[in-house]
Amino acid sequence: MLQTRHNLLATLQATIHREHPGQTRDQPSENSQLRASEAFEVQNSNVRELDDPIREQDVAITRQRRRQTSQRLGHTRPRCTASSPTCTGSPALPWQQTIYLLRSALMQQGDIAAEMERARVDFHHLLDNATSAELRAGTDGTKWTNEQLLFHMLFGYLLVNNLLILVKAFARLPRRVSKAFAATLNVATRPFHVVNYLGSLGGARVLGHARMERLMDFVIGRLQRSVIGASEDSLNRGMHFPVGWDPYFNDYMTLRDVHHYATQHYDHHRRQLTLAATTTAEENHRLPAGREE
Repeated sequence: MLQTRHNLLATLQATIHREHPGQTRDQPSENSQLRASEAFEVQNSNVRELDDPIREQDVAITRQRRRQTSQRLGHTRPRCTASSPTCTGSPALPWQQTIYLLRSALMQQGDIAAEMERARVDFHHLLDNATSAELRAGTDGTKWTNEQLLFHMLFGYLLVNNLLILVKAFARLPRRVSKAFAATLNVATRPFHVVNYLGSLGGARVLGHARMERLMDFVIGRLQRSVIGASEDSLNRGMHFPVGWDPYFNDYMTLRDVHHYATQHYDHHRRQLTLAATTTAEENHRLPAGREE
């Protein structure tokens, strides 16, 4: 068996000598030594059994030499992070992979403006075709009626319109400032949800359907101009968010993310409506899969 090892090593050294004729067999480069040791370990695994203590000792010595050679050559193992699912080592969780992939494929400004326009047209369609009985009916998964939920969907765009001012202000400050601010807001998560629910109870009755449609046209037009006119640098600035407030809030969101969030919020709640128009228009209103709230 020792003769087999010597034959394998001699063959590998001869191959290296042919690839690097300027070097002698007695003085191979460090890179060649590393490759030879790796190949020797692979070949040796086919010769001896795993339970052979002599082989295990040989493999341990070979691995130690390979690590030492790698350190001399400056080779380092990449550090694994939660945002790098392709990194070797402990695999990233599914939600970490999803966040990584979504953030690596940023939406373009035109895409965000187009999805807002799609929501604006759909909002008109839903209100214009809903009957009084349907508007008073309950929704799927919320305590609101269809009419109250439609107002809440409008309110999401109104909220983002004002939220942009906050994001632009915090984006100019160190990240630790917005992180502390978000942590403070997270403490008030339960009171926020109560206020959020109560705020949509009478909004539709106060505004009326015609004013709701006009307000939707106004706020979406303003948001479309905002995202189209923003520079790439400003769109990539952001702040930390209170993740407990909304299932679509991430720990850190850029101005681009906030613009996109408005329609994510709209699409999420549209799936909870029980209007007849939501099923008849479904073929023209392709909704992405949402998150659980």
